[in-house]
Amino acid sequence: MKTYHAFALGLILIMVFYCNQKPIDYYFVERQSEAIQTYRQQAYYEYSSRFNDSIWKVLQSFDNNLLNDAAFETIKNLNYKVIQEKHSTGCYIIPWRHNKNILQYNDIIMLEWNPNFGVIFRVFTKSEHIKELLPFQSY
Repeated sequence: MKTYHAFALGLILIMVFYCNQKPIDYYFVERQSEAIQTYRQQAYYEYSSRFNDSIWKVLQSFDNNLLNDAAFETIKNLNYKVIQEKHSTGCYIIPWRHNKNILQYNDIIMLEWNPNFGVIFRVFTKSEHIKELLPFQSY
């Protein structure tokens, strides 16, 4: 009987853990230039870089849980999707909350295709903290 209770408790804990890992929503925008212009007009800091190993290491090194596992997985999956689709004018946008205490999404991660450079990773943020964490500041 004790093993049954231990098994049931373990199963419940696993279910609670996986239920709390909500997938990150994203959407596709047909005209990336319009989306970029919108964020620029709203006075976001802008960062852009080729999506490569160094940017991936930076994302993984973000302290204070700025990106959770679901966000990492979404970014990784969208990277492969952008490589496969190679949309020349569209992009994927991931609304992102870097601070769990803020209820609304206040930052944007964007993945787009550039025929000369491959996948381009952009961040639009109003956070000074995030601005300082990103390499090769392009603000």
